[in-house]
Parts: sequence; C-alpha cells; structure tokens
Amino acid sequence: MTAVPGWYSDPSATGMVRYWDGAGWTQHVQPLPAAPTPAPAAGYAASPQYAPYPTHHPGYSPYAAASPVKNSPATRALVWGIISIIINPFGLPSILAIVFGAQGRKLAEQLESAGQRESGRGRATSGLVVGIVGAALFVVWMLFYFARH
Repeated sequence: MTAVPGWYSDPSATGMVRYWDGAGWTQHVQPLPAAPTPAPAAGYAASPQYAPYPTHHPGYSPYAAASPVKNSPATRALVWGIISIIINPFGLPSILAIVFGAQGRKLAEQLESAGQRESGRGRATSGLVVGIVGAALFVVWMLFYFARH
C-alpha cells in the first residue's frame, strides 16, 4: 500500500510533522500545525483555515491486523475424543468427536487455502482418530457386555 505524498505526523518526534514523498520519509520536518478554529461570529475577521492532515503513518495500515480465525470444531473434536476414551455413554462422545473432527478438517482446508498457517488440521485429525478409537472401544465393550448377559 502506497500512501499519497504529504505531511504526516512524524513517527520519531512528537509534535512534529514530516513529509512523505510517496516512497519514503524526507528530511523536511516542521512543527505540528495548530488545529483549525471554528468560523468566527458575524462581524469578526475570519482566521485562516488549515487542511486536516492524516494521522496515520504512510506505509502502515491505519486498521488493526485481522486476528486469525480459530478452528473451534478441531478443538471440540479433540476434547470429545479424549472424553470418549475415558467415559463413553451410548457412544455419544465418540460420535461428537468424529463429526467435529470432520468439520474441523474441512475448515482447516479452507483456512490453509486462504493462507492461514495455523489451521488446526492436527487437532482435527487427532480428534477424529481418537473418536474412532473411542467408538471402537465402545463397540468392543458392548460386545463383551451382551455376551455376558
């Protein structure tokens, strides 16, 4: 992003403005101009008006950087997967881990294609695998339970 040449607040000196030539800072500095005064009442002389100058620094965005998107389905998948290993009533935690794991992997693909480095693919895959292991343990437990009764 290239800013328009002009006077901007000096990043190295408070109360000063420095000229930006469109490519870089120049050596030209001057004191910060006084704020414009309101229009005088009828019968008084008008004081000169100054054009406002931008308060952000050229070469830097005045907007805050966007925070990265979180992959919460991936985190949910891993949490539900761990719960499914510890306790797995009706196999529900395993099912939730598998569903959230699939959603987390899909979101991770979208985040990676958008250029985000931390996509959560590892958490989603781990949650998916642990959920499948939890489901398998649930099935084995159910087979033993019904074989005894």
